[in-house]
Amino acid sequence: TNPPRQNILAPAREALSRGLGIIDAMKALNIFDRGTLAILAASERANKIAEGIPHAIQSITDKRKNMRSIAGTMGWLGFDVITIVQAMFWGKDMVIGWFNDNKPTEPEKLAEFENVVGNLSLTWDILILIAVGMGIFMVWAITSFYLNRGKKDWPTAKIVRSIPMIGAYMRDLGFADSMMTASRMIKGTVPMNEILELSADSASVPEVAKYWEESKDDLLRGIPLGSALDREPLTRNERLELATLSDLTQVATIMESIAEMRAQNAKTKHSLILWLAFGLTGVYLAIAFGSAIFALTVMNMSIDSALGGLTGGGF
Repeated sequence: TNPPRQNILAPAREALSRGLGIIDAMKALNIFDRGTLAILAASERANKIAEGIPHAIQSITDKRKNMRSIAGTMGWLGFDVITIVQAMFWGKDMVIGWFNDNKPTEPEKLAEFENVVGNLSLTWDILILIAVGMGIFMVWAITSFYLNRGKKDWPTAKIVRSIPMIGAYMRDLGFADSMMTASRMIKGTVPMNEILELSADSASVPEVAKYWEESKDDLLRGIPLGSALDREPLTRNERLELATLSDLTQVATIMESIAEMRAQNAKTKHSLILWLAFGLTGVYLAIAFGSAIFALTVMNMSIDSALGGLTGGGF
């Protein structure tokens, strides 16, 4: 009876009308993440959907924590960019305005003054342009991730992952999610080849998906599970743990351990990204206002008088 809700549920209703299963209907809604759907799909195949639901709920909870972490990172980076742009626009008018109000009267010095102030203005324009460009890129990236949610990969995601620290951060989150998902499916007694296939399908980062796909291919060729899982981009310690596997219970425990380590690594990188952004903001503004101080020294102008003029007081 509620038209908006009917529109939201329409894709699921259409999937069911075509004879598809409940999991396909849930996929059509584009509401649940890949990991949650993988757990439910595996539980449905094993006829243990009731046992899979608690694991799916826990997966949703973990995913929300990760999304809050990513949102916090993007929010802080956005704040840094806004701070830079505001400071630059405000500072340029004040600094260039002060220089223009204090032009030398001698013809020789006036020509040098015009050249120095022109270069200073150009420097600030370039810095402002770079800052605005960063802001536009961030808005574009956030919008692209929102519009392409549910997809495995697309051009913007590739560009974002090419940023070293951001790419490593996303990879850690991807492994934390998929390792925990695989562990829950093992506990649900899902066949191992299906677990690897569903883990690859549920991975949101291509490198993580490739890891599961190659592991599945090796397992199907008869390679032992521990050796099949022992590959890059896992770390040396993670690979050593997986290489000593003896039973599935041990596999689930080790995968949970890897998921927790990756989640902790992601948290560390999250903090590092924030501090790095804070430091770069300071460096960026130091370059801007440092160029103004350099211009003062070139023109043999008093820094104290400049500061007094900019703040409306004397020093």
